[in-house]
Amino acid sequence: MSESTGMVKSIINLLKPKSKSELYDFEYESIIEHLSSKEHLLNELMNDMWYSGDLPSVRNYNEPLSLIDSKLGLSEQICVWFALDHDLTPSQKILNKKLLSALKCLASNCGSFDNTEPLEEFLHDNKNNKDLKVILNLRRGESQSTVLHAIAGANIGGFRRIGNQAIDLLLEAGADPNIQDNKGKTPLCLAAAKGHYDNTNSLLSKGANPNITSRKGKTPQQIATNKLCYNIEELFLTDKQKKMNKELYDLLALDSDCTKNLKEFLSKHKRDSDLKVVLNIRHGMGESKVFSYVERFAWDNEDLAQELRKIFLEAGALDYDKNIIYRQQKKGQVSKLLVNLTSNQKEKLNKFSDKMFQAQNMAELEEIVNDAIKSGVRLNYSLSQDFFSGNEYTFTDYVMKKISELEKNPKVASNIICQLVSKGAVFGNTVDANTLTPEFKEHKTNLKKAYIDYVSNSHKFIEIAKNATNSELKDVRVDNSVFYLEYSKDSKIDIIKITDGVRDLGLTDGDVKCGRNIVRIGNSEVEIKTEDGIRNYTDLTEGSSIVLTFYTSLGELEVRLYPDENNKKLIRVEVSDEDLFEEIASHEEIGQNCLLGGLSVIEAIDQGVFARSGGLMHPEVISESNNKWTEREELRRVSDSRGEIAR
Repeated sequence: MSESTGMVKSIINLLKPKSKSELYDFEYESIIEHLSSKEHLLNELMNDMWYSGDLPSVRNYNEPLSLIDSKLGLSEQICVWFALDHDLTPSQKILNKKLLSALKCLASNCGSFDNTEPLEEFLHDNKNNKDLKVILNLRRGESQSTVLHAIAGANIGGFRRIGNQAIDLLLEAGADPNIQDNKGKTPLCLAAAKGHYDNTNSLLSKGANPNITSRKGKTPQQIATNKLCYNIEELFLTDKQKKMNKELYDLLALDSDCTKNLKEFLSKHKRDSDLKVVLNIRHGMGESKVFSYVERFAWDNEDLAQELRKIFLEAGALDYDKNIIYRQQKKGQVSKLLVNLTSNQKEKLNKFSDKMFQAQNMAELEEIVNDAIKSGVRLNYSLSQDFFSGNEYTFTDYVMKKISELEKNPKVASNIICQLVSKGAVFGNTVDANTLTPEFKEHKTNLKKAYIDYVSNSHKFIEIAKNATNSELKDVRVDNSVFYLEYSKDSKIDIIKITDGVRDLGLTDGDVKCGRNIVRIGNSEVEIKTEDGIRNYTDLTEGSSIVLTFYTSLGELEVRLYPDENNKKLIRVEVSDEDLFEEIASHEEIGQNCLLGGLSVIEAIDQGVFARSGGLMHPEVISESNNKWTEREELRRVSDSRGEIAR
């Protein structure tokens, strides 16, 4: 038996009932894998290369992982789902863990063995379990996705692409192909969005409804087209259209009767709306399939090819050009502000790194780490921007290295690691993360609890961020005291709900002088630093434009902020109504607990500009549209109803 086959068999055996001492802890191993950021990113980069055919793009190592589970890879999704406390009975919880353990094997990119076998074994062993369908159709995480959603949209099996085999197994076991997530998307929508031909075909052939629309009113076929996934267009043809499509291409043969037969076919169906659908199918890079087919005739008979082109054009076929942006866009940096440090943050990072290097024992190291966390140090930030340099150590990685150098104290070491994990720290490799497993028997339990606490707080924060807007929350990322939120264009955001929520959840505490809130809406990005209850708008990326609307006793005052085009160090401040501003400023405060570049709102308006925070280690200018985006910030006052809205 080959090594790879033996690996699968061992996994299957691990899923079968054993004594408590023999159980393989899939939950713990999943957490360790998820916390090992470098290995996770390498796997993602290689997966991109397999499916795009290009060299992988190197995304910034200093981007925290998204907290939105639907943005994660299958392996990471499973890890988050392990940590979530669903409203299940004890027996359902056990069954759920077994299912997630079986799905872990699917996340492997190794294409040399059948990694669907553990799932098949699990489903077979539990086919008579009344709870199986409950678990299969359980809506999970922030996205409210089911396991079928995750499999349908995942890249599984490397070159072998065996996702459709897993889909077939899940559907046969009772998974609902038409269940919708929080965006109204079915598993078919996710498969179509990725252009997964086999996955899409399996879903359609086993009852997936192609007419169910998402909350944005898009069908799976429309989603595929919007994502330039033309390779699956034919799958959405009706049976009648498929029959007509086959008849058409059977007629396109290189013989003397070709044009005659084609004209008869087109004449016969000329009043049939399905003919236009068949004639305008696209494939490849978005070009017309029928005209691509005609091009083949040009090599042997250019005159015939020209005649066929004319016939098809007259029949209503559109000669689509190749879509030069067909190939999936490589992922770039999520945020220019997020991946860079301010000078203050760099100073803090260096200060606590130096202290950590000088620690003489584990107790001293624990105190330094706790102080660093309270001070807002970026736990996952590497001063090296080169992912492949081998020098991408973060504060967390250096702490792990220091733990290995000091005199052993497993209990304190476990406390340090778990404290870091509870704040979202990730590790450079699984060896570091597993250091204490054989030395401290409570370490696994402690680490799982720390990770569960982190996931729980993350999902509470996601709900706060969702409730702070009237629109769509697209992404959330956190690194200790730095919070990144991305909203859809034209959103309105209640900033105070977010900053108060962060504090109330205990996500920041102590003297967090280098904490930052970075909010992106559409193509604009703004940095808001919060200290002692004061919100300070300090920086915007190039091309951004925001309007703060302040509620006053005399009405609403709009204040626009945007980068100065001539002096990159300045942010311009403009009011929409100078007369109203003068009247309000003469007798009341504008924007309680709100600063613009460290100035009061009135001072900033009077000056017309404020100095952007700057101090970024690697300042970059990006080209973005000048479309305004709206954000919402309400001031709550006890004495009166005046408030501030950022719009």
